[in-house]
Amino acid sequence: MTATTTVPSEGVHVNRVVYNRHEMAKLKRLVKVVAPEKEDGNVEYKRQLYQPTSSRLRRLATQMSFRLDEGRGTCQYYVGVEDDGCHSLLPYTSIAESARILECIARSLNAIVVERVMIQKEIVNGEAEAEAE
Repeated sequence: MTATTTVPSEGVHVNRVVYNRHEMAKLKRLVKVVAPEKEDGNVEYKRQLYQPTSSRLRRLATQMSFRLDEGRGTCQYYVGVEDDGCHSLLPYTSIAESARILECIARSLNAIVVERVMIQKEIVNGEAEAEAE
């Protein structure tokens, strides 16, 4: 939804975009970045890890252990991606914090992060374009 407001004293038009929760959910589904997640295999998608509780950390460690087993000692995590492969549209700081938490979980399993690639996806004309950082 686009709203136009006019400041009467100055005659200035300001365009602003307002999205409600339903519209944001629809927008998220439009930006595919990878194929949908599979139940098996060594690849896991995580939207965000925000202040996980100790029980949540244990479940995440169990899940990572499963992914490591599936990949015979290696796994890949895509942070900032929904299970259907769409971009989660979260800010970089949230994604970076989630990656840090995943690295801590890996260390708890005596695993290490070999490669960390941060990719910024920009939305241009409804399509995602990647720019590696």
